[in-house]
Amino acid sequence: MSKHLSVSEIEGLIAEAPYWHHRIELAPGIFTPGMQDTQALLQQVSFPEDLSGKRVLDIGARDGFFSFEAERRGASEVVALDNVPPHLTGFNVAHKILDSNVKWITGNVYDVNPSDLGHFDLVLFLGVIYHLRHPLLALDRIYEIVSESGELIIESHVIDGGLVDKSGNWRNLKDYHEELPNLALAQFYPKSELGNDETSKWAPNLTGLCGWVDAA
Repeated sequence: MSKHLSVSEIEGLIAEAPYWHHRIELAPGIFTPGMQDTQALLQQVSFPEDLSGKRVLDIGARDGFFSFEAERRGASEVVALDNVPPHLTGFNVAHKILDSNVKWITGNVYDVNPSDLGHFDLVLFLGVIYHLRHPLLALDRIYEIVSESGELIIESHVIDGGLVDKSGNWRNLKDYHEELPNLALAQFYPKSELGNDETSKWAPNLTGLCGWVDAA
């Protein structure tokens, strides 16, 4: 945290951000009003405890919680990438309050390449892949920028426990047939069937998601 900001100044900066997705603790006991239970997700994705000396790329960084967390855990360089400029998220505010060195790039996952970005020891791809029209293309691009001994962490909505039927209701994949979770499947959402969000396009089951990654 910047040593020059008071609690009231921090709270004022937080209020200036147009939208918060992540809950970020920017000072002791002071959190951003994000809709996501970010700390719970942090535990679920088995985030590495020690990133000393690692280069990290956070694709779909949004407010930058995971970027800042990677920096806090010792990463030597962190790049946050999202398809919207940072002033439309809470990133700039959090970056200032945390006195961070995380670098922001406004760009598209389909355009990442080692010539521009180099290679990364850890690539975070959290809550993004099911929003993409071309998820396999995205994974092919990501494969090119992960170092030979590097790691990719993906978090995604999957349909094993919730498939949207033709009436718009949630049904467990096993409700259709008990063998379906073992097949590589994905559901396409032409409009806004998933959570009334027109940006959600493809949701695989876990077997399908693993197959996508292996295919890259």
